[in-house]
Amino acid sequence: MNDVHGREINYLRISVTQACNLRCSYCVPARDSTKPHCENPLSFGEITRLVKIFSGAGIKKVRVTGGEPLVRKGVPGFIRDLKSLHGIEEVALSTNGVLLSGLLDELKGSGLDKINVSLDSLRRERVREISGSDVLPDVMGAVERIMAGNLFQLKLNVVLIKGFNDDEILDFARLAFLHPLEVRFIEMMPTAQNRLWDGKKPLTGAEAKSVIEQEFRLSPLFDPGRFAGPAKVYATADGKGRLGFISPMSGSFCDGCNRLRLTADGRIRHCLFSDAEVDLRPGFFTNEPDEWFLKRFVAALAQKPSAHNLTNTSAPPCSRPMSAIGG
Repeated sequence: MNDVHGREINYLRISVTQACNLRCSYCVPARDSTKPHCENPLSFGEITRLVKIFSGAGIKKVRVTGGEPLVRKGVPGFIRDLKSLHGIEEVALSTNGVLLSGLLDELKGSGLDKINVSLDSLRRERVREISGSDVLPDVMGAVERIMAGNLFQLKLNVVLIKGFNDDEILDFARLAFLHPLEVRFIEMMPTAQNRLWDGKKPLTGAEAKSVIEQEFRLSPLFDPGRFAGPAKVYATADGKGRLGFISPMSGSFCDGCNRLRLTADGRIRHCLFSDAEVDLRPGFFTNEPDEWFLKRFVAALAQKPSAHNLTNTSAPPCSRPMSAIGG
């Protein structure tokens, strides 16, 4: 199904919880992040029903996110149910990686296709500083197991933070050169309650790319995949992996937007950076038919803007913190 701007919408990002076991400064509000902000998230059965309905409207890929999705029990079984749905061609997971190692076998058995791991530093003390916990050994242990066993297509998401990890750009690039994974550099964004946002010009994807090109020759990949997102992806000459750059602040990445979001509390969001939402939860209380939910899905699609408003940084463009949206 296409939106009013002619973009094919085939991708649904599903937040299964707003809770997280870390307190990353740009994502989680300053209050205790171990307490869920959504007391009664949709059940896995309710979400699976919605995905089944929406697959009939063209959704072919889903991504399970949070908060941190793996703090919620039963995610591997939920993924297995999603993979069994007619029309769903790909299921991916975004995680901070802390609990990942202990669930890799179950996730592999579920049929999961891809994993994205958020990792903003390769230095133990820096990970502790930004996340509030000493978790780098756990995260890297999972990453190494995935690569050693070729278990999943793997991406590392790195938020570019000026004065914090800008001296590690080449370290991450070398990781992608040596291993079959994709490292994606993401510009810092002024989301609600981002404790690192200072209103100044963020470190850009172009600046990161320029640093990398001092050591590596990059070749653009013009067709990185059917469900490709906003990243501009490059291969490294003679390297095993790829590099991606997501530049919402310095460039436009909305022309090819192919996604909607389902929050843990049952709301469809048409844009990461907008407070416009369509609430689906009442339909479960009143036992509405599938057509009721499909009508609201189409309504959310009709509201999807042509582009975000991030360049107006006088105030965050949405009131939910990143941990409550699903990223």
